[in-house]
Amino acid sequence: MEHSLPRRALAGVATLALALTGALVAAQPAAAADDRLVAHYPLTETSGTTAVDTSGKGRNATYVGGAALTGGEGVRLDGTDDFVDLPDNLLGGLNSVTISTDVLIRPNQATPYFIYGLGNTDGGGVGNGYLFSSGNNYRTSIATGNWTTEQTVNSGAALERGVWKTITYTLDDATDTARVYLDGVQVAQATGVTIKPGAIGGGTTTANYIGRSVYDADRRLAGSVRDFRVYNAALSASDVAALAP
Repeated sequence: MEHSLPRRALAGVATLALALTGALVAAQPAAAADDRLVAHYPLTETSGTTAVDTSGKGRNATYVGGAALTGGEGVRLDGTDDFVDLPDNLLGGLNSVTISTDVLIRPNQATPYFIYGLGNTDGGGVGNGYLFSSGNNYRTSIATGNWTTEQTVNSGAALERGVWKTITYTLDDATDTARVYLDGVQVAQATGVTIKPGAIGGGTTTANYIGRSVYDADRRLAGSVRDFRVYNAALSASDVAALAP
């Protein structure tokens, strides 16, 4: 005749197993923060005016103009006066860079516009050294002065509107090569891109925005943005692919 453990004993064994499992999980080290991040803005706040930098660098940003905070759907910008004001000198000291974000551009977006612009604006409201991405056509440029100094990598096609897209730009100082990716897949490449991000404004940039151009006459972004990241390196293709949802 077989003998079975009493229910109380079985319960005790199960409790011990769960406790040991929990202890093993707790003993696992937490995932290390990516030390290549200059700043990371999930843009998932639901109230307030502070866009928290989760990179650990403390570079918090500010929501301007009453932007709608929707949590997991990012910050919704109205195309009129909303934008995210990023800290000064965000590109200072960078030779290579990666900038990546999720963006949804609404069908009524007017042109010209920047999805983001990091740089400076002169006294006449003209861009004076900057790095930006736009969706018509989907391209990214870096410049030391106004538009005549831009070095551009261009996909040759407009971003689809009304849907979320992950856009990523990398600039590798070692090869002077810029690349743009769409949803984790490279769609264009340019060589001979010699401007270093840290050279813009001699390292001083005071017009760093999400949803606003460094040209005052340009349109604001009508759309939503989330998961905005700046890295101090040109990420590999596999790293970029991992950023796409």
